[in-house]
Amino acid sequence: MTTTTTRITPVAIAFPSTDVPHLRISAGGCRLRITPGDGEPWVTGSYEDRSGSMLLHIQQDAHGARLGVGTEVAEFFHLFEGIPVLDIRLGTAHPFTLSIDVGASEDVFDFGGVPVKRLALSNGAGKSQLGFLSQIRSRWSRCN
Repeated sequence: MTTTTTRITPVAIAFPSTDVPHLRISAGGCRLRITPGDGEPWVTGSYEDRSGSMLLHIQQDAHGARLGVGTEVAEFFHLFEGIPVLDIRLGTAHPFTLSIDVGASEDVFDFGGVPVKRLALSNGAGKSQLGFLSQIRSRWSRCN
């Protein structure tokens, strides 16, 4: 019998100093949830890996950041030990470009109030919900 160790990784990325930073998210097999956050920082949240073997890869440079989960073929074998969950909130203080490439995943994206200048979304054999709910709710409450 194999025992697994759940690994929880906090995510905290500040806005880079470039005019329009680019955030890239690649998720092979996981549950990905993206919601609006506060003004700062740019990205906050957590990554829960139930297998203890599928690491969250974070790369930052002067132009943006890249988050990757389950992007290596060998990591897919660990999905049988539990599907990892990446739950992040996006900052609203500055506009940015967002690219999301997901595979076999279950995703919920709410970009309401998030100042995304350009969105590129590619999804594979999974289930995704995409909305701008927070922005609609806040506009609705101001009208009433």
